[in-house]
Amino acid sequence: ASLMAFKMNENHWNVLIDFMESHKEFARGQFVGPSGKTTQRKLWEQLSGKLNSLGHGISKASGKMAKGKIYKCQICYL
Repeated sequence: ASLMAFKMNENHWNVLIDFMESHKEFARGQFVGPSGKTTQRKLWEQLSGKLNSLGHGISKASGKMAKGKIYKCQICYL
């Protein structure tokens, strides 16, 4: 089954940016120590829960949504 692709709206971007600002290690992908992967997974779950709670953004007619890492990298350099 394919997922419907959509563009993030302003609310999605605001949540994403606020989350990255609050979790700098997540934004940079810098997790260290024995619990690093666990922490990273929990933060991904928190972020996706927040974004999913907003519902879908603007529907796209075609194409696929870029992976989260691309958005994450764009925000790191803002």
